[in-house]
Amino acid sequence: MAGAGVLPGSDQNRRVLFELLSMLAAQSRCEDILDVVGLGGALKAGDAVYLRGHTGRWIGMRNAAVVCNKPDRASASVFVLETRSANVRHESKVVFKCAAAPEPPAAGHSWRLGVTPTFDVRPLQRPDGAKDADSSFFVLSMSVGPVSSGIPVYLKCVGSGRTIDIDGDVVRARGQEQGTHQRICIEKLPPESEIPAACPDTELSAQEKAWLFRRGVQLALVDKQQIAKLLSSHRPTCRELLKIYTRLWEA
Repeated sequence: MAGAGVLPGSDQNRRVLFELLSMLAAQSRCEDILDVVGLGGALKAGDAVYLRGHTGRWIGMRNAAVVCNKPDRASASVFVLETRSANVRHESKVVFKCAAAPEPPAAGHSWRLGVTPTFDVRPLQRPDGAKDADSSFFVLSMSVGPVSSGIPVYLKCVGSGRTIDIDGDVVRARGQEQGTHQRICIEKLPPESEIPAACPDTELSAQEKAWLFRRGVQLALVDKQQIAKLLSSHRPTCRELLKIYTRLWEA
């Protein structure tokens, strides 16, 4: 397994990987490292989604402002994904409709995530179905094929041509850079019935465990912040795991 290279991110492979990760998490009593958004599949129109920044925090509302400081999905904003694409792909045009409005919209209108003339990211009220550039975004993916839940992308405003960036908890669209500060994960939760149970207990080497954790992070099945806490803890087995994991990360 450790020499398997990059495991293709098919739905079936994700399920098998999650089963193995669930087994490891149960063995180590660290179930909080698991994340299910990687089982959400390809993003498509009508999906209820969350937006998570590079900081590990989620995007939400503070009065009329859009901020990225929510510690969990329960306190984050939910958006309804609107797109004409069968599945969201690189350069698909999307709209993020606010599921919970900051205030009741006018008849025939709804609130969307958008970019203002001063390049602030704010909820904007627009007519339903309107083709509005300031509240539409191109999804820029780093891979070919459909964009899967939990995989980092860039969101480029159609109107201004600027990319959403997150600095601390501030969400703006200040430039056209595509770096760490601009990486955003579009997340959707799978139905409970599609979350597999842990596989039977199996003894794995430290190399195999580290490889599974690393691939789990890449496929949004392991929370990056939580695995960092685990590997930096004082548990007896974590020092060796951290060394191997770091080597895999830097490879």
